[in-house]
Amino acid sequence: MVERVYDGFRLPPAVSLTSEELQALADQIDAGTLPSDYLERHFDGVDAAVFGVDAPKKNGRRQEQGLGSPSNQTPQSVAAYRKWGKDDPDYEVNLKKMEKQLEATEARKKAEAAAAGPKRWMRR
Repeated sequence: MVERVYDGFRLPPAVSLTSEELQALADQIDAGTLPSDYLERHFDGVDAAVFGVDAPKKNGRRQEQGLGSPSNQTPQSVAAYRKWGKDDPDYEVNLKKMEKQLEATEARKKAEAAAAGPKRWMRR
């Protein structure tokens, strides 16, 4: 006996779908058994599960945030890429991009610290 109906929009989506699964979903959309925006909602759900529901969007996709992300780069993430990313075909380009992001992050943090003034425990 069925106690509740499966609702694909309320359950966490699978992070990756095979080409066969994508084709089956596309066929169901074409047949009208799924809404026309099902795949867009699916991928938005995947992004929300991976990056967080409150992650900012850029070009319709959620963006990574937090330590090591492009907008909050850390020296540790750059060092790890230097050590382990050498097999990447665009290694040099990505390393330069990460170093520029690190410089921008450090400059932003320095400006924010200067604007905030001294810490409470330093004011004596």
